[in-house]
Amino acid sequence: MWNYWPEFDSQLQSLDTLRRRMDRVFDEASNDTTQEAWQPRAIAVEAESGYALTLDVPGYAEKDIHVSILGDKLTVSGERRHEIPTDWTAHRLERNNVSFTRTFTWPTLLDGDGATASVQNGVLNITLPKAAEARPRQIAVATH
Repeated sequence: MWNYWPEFDSQLQSLDTLRRRMDRVFDEASNDTTQEAWQPRAIAVEAESGYALTLDVPGYAEKDIHVSILGDKLTVSGERRHEIPTDWTAHRLERNNVSFTRTFTWPTLLDGDGATASVQNGVLNITLPKAAEARPRQIAVATH
């Protein structure tokens, strides 16, 4: 009965080696695609005075995100980099450096001077007032 253990152990080692190689292949494949394809999920809503946009940006700090407005277009971009201190040695690198750019087109012109953006707990909140000429106006009716 004890004669089979070395052969059984050898088979288990072969299966473990195969599993590790398969894990490596799938890790490399997923790293290549997610780095290029990742885009933050967004929610956009409208009110009479303007728009609000919320994006999920986990791991991004204020300094990592750039927001710009041109006419009716809002562009949000970001880059998240993971730095390893110079006096440390990396043993496992599973988190990628990730960058994204998204452009949103709105139905009206935006007031870039009144726009605000803040990030908290991995959520970017942007408020976008409509340009004055795009807002509804009340017109007084005069009697004769």
